[in-house]
Amino acid sequence: MEAVGTRLVVVVNHLGYDRSGPKSAIVAAPVGAVVGVVRIETVAGAVVPLGVRAGQPQTVDGWRGAAYHRVDLTGLDEPGTYRVVAVVDGVEVFSDAFVVAEHRIPSLVVSDITAYFRSQRSSGRSSGRMRTPASMTTTPAARWMRGEAGSMRRGTTASSSAT
Repeated sequence: MEAVGTRLVVVVNHLGYDRSGPKSAIVAAPVGAVVGVVRIETVAGAVVPLGVRAGQPQTVDGWRGAAYHRVDLTGLDEPGTYRVVAVVDGVEVFSDAFVVAEHRIPSLVVSDITAYFRSQRSSGRSSGRMRTPASMTTTPAARWMRGEAGSMRRGTTASSSAT
């Protein structure tokens, strides 16, 4: 993977953007480079008339010698697949394609989160009663909580603590 700032690049969210949420891209260019026209295109190449512009160059301490220009894409609310094209010192630089859709991010992760939750909470088919893993029922602490052990101190059992 190449570090941002080592070449001209337009960075977008690879997961896409929610139709009604905030959206932005970053143009990374050498310090002093002139970021001219910025436009949004469909992946078929049709220009989307939004009139976006690159923001003032900013640097980030500790990052390579590049200037970062924020491009506000919030006005892009029509569902579709797009890319950002920036002209930097006369050279066109294209972002990767990205998707704008209704509930884009939740639609990507809800099924994974649900599957994870179920895998952590379900032991499969239910017999109608709660099943407890054996490791939870046989530990000294579990036995002590049920009153089966008189103390949790090492070497002390319910029978020895009763004497």
